[in-house]
Amino acid sequence: MVIGLVPAWQTEARAADEYPDAFSTPALTGDQAYDAAAIARSQVGYTTKKNNYTAYTAEIGGSQGAAWCAYFVKWCLNRAGVTDYLSVSGGAGSSTSLWVYFDSIGSWHGNFYQKWSYGGKSGTNTKDSSYTPQVGDVVLLETGSSSDGPDHTGIVVGVSGSSVTTVEGNIGTADKVATFTYDRWSSQIWGFGHPKYTGGNSG
Repeated sequence: MVIGLVPAWQTEARAADEYPDAFSTPALTGDQAYDAAAIARSQVGYTTKKNNYTAYTAEIGGSQGAAWCAYFVKWCLNRAGVTDYLSVSGGAGSSTSLWVYFDSIGSWHGNFYQKWSYGGKSGTNTKDSSYTPQVGDVVLLETGSSSDGPDHTGIVVGVSGSSVTTVEGNIGTADKVATFTYDRWSSQIWGFGHPKYTGGNSG
């Protein structure tokens, strides 16, 4: 008998105990923005078993036990075939780093003016009144003080008139994926980042 080796089935059982598998995702259409939104919608209702442990974090190599809203969005985009998303260091799991990333590639559209500073990063969010949110946009949200940058992340899955519908991970005490609808100019919305999508109407 070899001491110290753990049978594969025991390893898998422990993983299943820590977090459930992601739900099945729809077939890709080639329109990455549409696909990312459809993938996000397919995960609504996912609920963790252990605080902040998810299949999304595991698949993209994130830190289990950490807040996972941004990891979830990256997972959706990766599943949609977006390979250059968040190539900058530290961008995968931080909403503030997401702002820095989108601003650096010229695809950030702010909802209000605010100077902020957090974790050695700082910047100025400026209002872009001319921008219409698009399906597949990454939405950064404010749940506390805006002086330290955005602190929550989701993906836009629908736009109708002045309403924006999102799917967001790491929601509430149930630690789940859920959908929300906001007014376009809600004070909760820090702004929108548009990833470098290809195909269809991705733009």
